[in-house]
Amino acid sequence: MRWVSVKIRQKKYPSGVVKWQADLGVVNGHRLQKYFPSREDAENFARAFKSSLREDGIAGYALSPHDRVLFTTCMDRLAGAGATILEATNFYLTHHRPLLEAPDLVQVGREFLDEQRRVNSPKYVDDLQKPNLESLFRFLGDIPVGDISREKIQRWVTQNNFAPDTQHNRLKTARSFLEFARLAKYIPVNPVKGEDNKIKLPKPQRGDILSFGPREIRRLFHTALLGKHKSIDRSNQEALYVPYQSFLGYLAAAVFCGVRPEEIKRTPLSNLDVVGRTLVVDARSSKTNKQRVIELSPVATAWFRVWRHRCPEQTAFIPETFPGRWKALRSASKLVQLHDGLRHTFATMHYAMHQNTSLLKAQMGHEESEDTLFRHYRAVRTVSGEIITRKLAEEFWGLLPTQIRDQKAR
Repeated sequence: MRWVSVKIRQKKYPSGVVKWQADLGVVNGHRLQKYFPSREDAENFARAFKSSLREDGIAGYALSPHDRVLFTTCMDRLAGAGATILEATNFYLTHHRPLLEAPDLVQVGREFLDEQRRVNSPKYVDDLQKPNLESLFRFLGDIPVGDISREKIQRWVTQNNFAPDTQHNRLKTARSFLEFARLAKYIPVNPVKGEDNKIKLPKPQRGDILSFGPREIRRLFHTALLGKHKSIDRSNQEALYVPYQSFLGYLAAAVFCGVRPEEIKRTPLSNLDVVGRTLVVDARSSKTNKQRVIELSPVATAWFRVWRHRCPEQTAFIPETFPGRWKALRSASKLVQLHDGLRHTFATMHYAMHQNTSLLKAQMGHEESEDTLFRHYRAVRTVSGEIITRKLAEEFWGLLPTQIRDQKAR
């Protein structure tokens, strides 16, 4: 440690005020000077400074008041964890790696999805990409990933007053994506992870679980079997009437087999064996990445036979231009909007008919230990208010094509 001399000088101001200056010299590139009302106070400070200098060095005197408060705060926080400033400094210098140059959102998004494809099912990756991740990129624009902030994520999550479930799903997607960016050293911290960065969202409101009854399902299949969709040929503006029969395979899988819409979309037609009365949902098509074999009921088998007879050229369960025509079919059938309504209906009617939880979970692709069946799928009333009984379930499982064809939908 070099010797530091303290010079005491008298300072007279034009106003007549006299003060005594203790000049500590240049410390870390800054000249340090203290002022006192008397020479005695300045000399006392000089003696205390030299004594402290011998024990602690000169660096502490270069700290500003704000830096001293910050230093004390950090020291107290580390003390609560049983660590010191020196230990924290050594740990940081040992483990810190400099951040990489932050690329734009699209590039990091591609890397994120490639990583997810290696460890998760296609369904999980699809849910990440569409609509949430793509919506986030459209909202933020073409910016570097390092420019994403908690405030921007909050505005994206809460825009358009989405339902609480949708907001929670959006936040979960953003958190996963930004955590990937942090681990890849594109950003220093995840701006939406941890208590300090927590975004408060409304809790999802869980209402009563409802399902469709035989009346609604009869009307739906009657429209699909005999109805037509009016479409306009853009080339000559003539009206075309396209039958809904191409939906029968999708409806049979969803209503009488309980297969999820995305699983139906990914399941190849070769997995359907009408003769052997089985439908295989393989691991690549399953949401849980686990395959299952569904034994077809007589009513499901009958509807699959009718579909293959009426639409022999169709090569997939999902017909062409599905979203628009599916909306038109629901409207023509006067079917109310019900989230996962067809799957709820299958679970509800299967349990009412067989009272076999294990069989139902196997059919729906649930783990034996899962508790989602009764919390999210099984209803006790239909959308029209009917209490679901075994008699109602028998009517549901008896909705064969011959009955629908010969009897008008009520």
